Amino acid sequence: MKTALIKTCLLIFLVISSRALFAENVVITVSDTIYNTINADFFGIQYHSNTYNNKNATDKLDLLHLQRIRVWANINKFHPNPDTWNWEELDRNVEEILNSGYKFILCLYQSEEWFIGSPDKPWWKYPEALTEWENAAYQLADRYKNNIDMIIIFDEPNMMHQDEAYYITFKECAKLYIKAAQKIKEVNPDILCGGPSAFGGWENGHWAKYVLNEPDGTKFLDFVSCNIFLSWDANDSDDTIMDRTIWYEEAPQKIEKMLGDKCPSTLILDAYNASALWKKDGKLWTDPRNVSAFGGVYLAAALLHSAKGKFNVTLHWETIGGFGILDWYPQFKELAPYYTWKYLIDTAGLADGAQIRGCTTTESPKENAPHQGGMNVNLYRIQPFAVRRTDGGISVILINKYSIDTITAAVNVPDGMTRFAIYRYDKTRVTDCFLPLEKDFAKQTVELNCPPYSVSIIRFETDSPVGINEDSGSLSEGYEFLQNYPNPFNSSTNIEYSLSKSSHVQMIVYNLLGREVRLLVNEQQKAGKHKIVWDGRDELGNLLNSGIYTIRMNADHEIHSKKIVYLK
Repeated sequence: MKTALIKTCLLIFLVISSRALFAENVVITVSDTIYNTINADFFGIQYHSNTYNNKNATDKLDLLHLQRIRVWANINKFHPNPDTWNWEELDRNVEEILNSGYKFILCLYQSEEWFIGSPDKPWWKYPEALTEWENAAYQLADRYKNNIDMIIIFDEPNMMHQDEAYYITFKECAKLYIKAAQKIKEVNPDILCGGPSAFGGWENGHWAKYVLNEPDGTKFLDFVSCNIFLSWDANDSDDTIMDRTIWYEEAPQKIEKMLGDKCPSTLILDAYNASALWKKDGKLWTDPRNVSAFGGVYLAAALLHSAKGKFNVTLHWETIGGFGILDWYPQFKELAPYYTWKYLIDTAGLADGAQIRGCTTTESPKENAPHQGGMNVNLYRIQPFAVRRTDGGISVILINKYSIDTITAAVNVPDGMTRFAIYRYDKTRVTDCFLPLEKDFAKQTVELNCPPYSVSIIRFETDSPVGINEDSGSLSEGYEFLQNYPNPFNSSTNIEYSLSKSSHVQMIVYNLLGREVRLLVNEQQKAGKHKIVWDGRDELGNLLNSGIYTIRMNADHEIHSKKIVYLK
């Protein structure tokens, strides 16, 4: 009896100690290290039919800063044999993308079955097929030469498994690549060529070394592209998938390390998602975690690790359905990862020109992390990231990657930051993640709780923005920010402005002390005229005191202010 009691007490002690260990505060500090600067091409996605010709879908996709849409050019479809060219489907897909205002990036998919060859002796073993491969590459580039600047050559060639069908050696694949790239650049030497869209860092880096060792190899390899899916087993736990998110940071680092000073300046993540599964028990099936609230946390980790690791372009797999960010047509309802994507842009400021800054943490890295290719990116329970936004503020993003207890974090206030707001995405705040949980003046540290599987953002603001281009200076051509009317006002006032192009607009009202009192706009908006009505109330709906206020508009780096007078 006494022994059983002792064992029970010991078990309780271990549980309490374990919880205390996991509940221990972590302290986060933003450093001056700059890992990467986000470019306009960073966000992209995989094409899906009957989507980009639908305004309901494109209105939602426009808010995600998409630039490039990846389209497969399957050689077995557009050139099934030496005497046949079928362009209708590809033409339609390309036209759909161009009409919706996006750029397209073609993937010249090598196919496995073609007009000649077998699984044991694939088509690239036949001289006549090699001739048609070159012909197909030339004709593809020539057909779209006025609208294309980038072609991915290959998609997941089997260079690793000699005992499986359609095996191709790294050397053969490199030679096949050179044949296609030469023909593409005969059409237009400015079209960027790269590949091979194999998995992760090592396989793509190893392939690129073979390409670079070919005669004039450096002349024909403009970028390296890879895909990274984190699960191929429906029984993988959520925590296992989150453990692997560091691969998005390690893969580009591995490629750079392998290629050294010969590494192309552009690295592309051309397909990514939590799970690659599309069948289960012999039936079509996709992992529901791709589109769940958990999938939203995964997406945030994937994008931030990719940005920190220096991927220049990311192409999500894919637009709609079980792998997508929107549900099926015709409604195209936003799925959970859609909100995380928009949350990172609108709230964290992950957009063109933003810098990925370093973070230090007092948390010890997780032991036995599943590193890839001998790399060693630290994996934490609370994974910290920092973004220096284009408005001068800093966002600290804390991702609780696991199902353990809520963890408290203390974030040291970065130099020059005077105010903060806390936001959170988790399964209880998928659509409400854009609403602040707390706002205040910044002191030395900001403490917050990070629940399991959550993405928390502490959005720090710089010193009072009052006076930045205040009531003076002209906006760039096509932009207009008019004085509110009536002014003074006592019930409501109209604020009108015009945008020359689709822009991310943030409009904030400040009092004379420089404190934010109302966020009026924080979203991507289309070109054209816009009007906002302000009723003199703060974020909580309380009427403000009479006085002078300042409205600041930030439209894609254009920052201007207007003074307004409120009289109750």
